[in-house]
Amino acid sequence: MREKLPFAINTGISGMSPGRQLLSALIFVLLVFVVIYPVFLLVGRVAGADLNALADAAEGLKASPGSLKYLQFAQHISLFILPVLVWSYISGGGLAGFTGLNRWPRTEHITLVLFISLLLFPLNSYTAYLNSGMEIPGWLGRLEDWMRIKEQQGESLTGMMIVSDSVPVMIVNLLVLAIIPGIGEELFFRGLLQRQLKLITGMPHLTVFITAVLFSALHFQFYGFLPRFILGLVYGYLFLWSGSVWLPIIAHMANNAAPVILTYFYGWEKVSGGSIDKVAERPIFPFLSAIAVILLMIYASRILNSERITDPT
Repeated sequence: MREKLPFAINTGISGMSPGRQLLSALIFVLLVFVVIYPVFLLVGRVAGADLNALADAAEGLKASPGSLKYLQFAQHISLFILPVLVWSYISGGGLAGFTGLNRWPRTEHITLVLFISLLLFPLNSYTAYLNSGMEIPGWLGRLEDWMRIKEQQGESLTGMMIVSDSVPVMIVNLLVLAIIPGIGEELFFRGLLQRQLKLITGMPHLTVFITAVLFSALHFQFYGFLPRFILGLVYGYLFLWSGSVWLPIIAHMANNAAPVILTYFYGWEKVSGGSIDKVAERPIFPFLSAIAVILLMIYASRILNSERITDPT
């Protein structure tokens, strides 16, 4: 039985079938983005931001890091955060109840999630190394070229934004590259998409798998598909077991924050390539990482399921 939450309005959305709800939600997200993002662009233009920065970065040209960060911030706010929160409100879940934002996790659960995030790094670095050697059949040569271009564009964009030479710049990077994406992407992929797919399919594990695939694929960096897919599985199960989107948000932010902080101390070149090379030379570390993560996830499933408040679905 669904939980009726306070601070909601009745629009009739809650009476729709799960499939119609999901379709309506996706259309609504796009409409809000089409309306809100141009406002951010207008504000950015008035403030002097280079609105061609993303296009320049995609072409491999040097772009203003400040403008790139502003556009990144604007995209996540207007595509993920605002639409999902408004949809939560008008669909009858209150401003936060639809996504599980109103279910703050316990301190020990947060600590457990941070440990899982830390132990994932060797495994993800090794899967990134394996994924980078992916070979595409010759008859899909154009697809491979497109995938490599998208990968290079993603790496170039990250490299331009993540570099920091002072603590204030690093803090801004944490906000733009870790905190905002962690909140926005988890609200959309777990709080909205996974929630609705679970209602449609009635199969929680399949739903986690499908959402993880979409989460990784829609980043359009296919030579990093496998490690991002693993992250999607972890985030999906944390949401499934806890009923709170805060746990995947915290895990996502921790994963994104680590390279930002390390880049400040060691530089992006060492962080982007050095960790993968070192792990590839010693595969025992990713193997131990995988075992530790699996054991901690089994433990997490037991304590989160036993202490979960109301399932958001």
